[in-house]
Amino acid sequence: MATPDPRMIELMSYYRDAELHGATLLLRLIKMMDDPDAQVKLAAHLADETRHAWLWTKRINDMGGEPMKIADGYQKRVGRRTIPRSILEILALTVVVEERSFARYVEHMEIHNPDPETLEVLQDVTNDEKWHMSWIQESGAPWLQSSTSSCSGHRVCSSRPRRSSST
Repeated sequence: MATPDPRMIELMSYYRDAELHGATLLLRLIKMMDDPDAQVKLAAHLADETRHAWLWTKRINDMGGEPMKIADGYQKRVGRRTIPRSILEILALTVVVEERSFARYVEHMEIHNPDPETLEVLQDVTNDEKWHMSWIQESGAPWLQSSTSSCSGHRVCSSRPRRSSST
């Protein structure tokens, strides 16, 4: 087997790290929400996030690499600037992170000309990301309306994925 490109191993390790941190965020939501429908959707979403982390782990391993520990991933950087405290803030942050992940994976498919196995992972994960964004936005209205927190003007709620030369 050829030596894997260390830049791709690092990039996939960042993807893996983001999925693991997404799972952590969802665990917080599961503990906070009582709505039965939300519990079902959050559990499915959590299962997807952990499966995505596994898919990136497996892809790295199949390429002959080992997952790298990421000291300063996207979600850690977001966490230094914003600490969501309410259900509403965590939901808003989840949507922002999902939008960013979706855009990043699509960009990877378009720019990096991935090998067929990596493309398969990217397509699988991207399909799930679409559902992750939509279920929160579509069925989130009852939870958002019943929330006692105000999101108006909050930086998490108004955030949008931004391109950065460092990511």
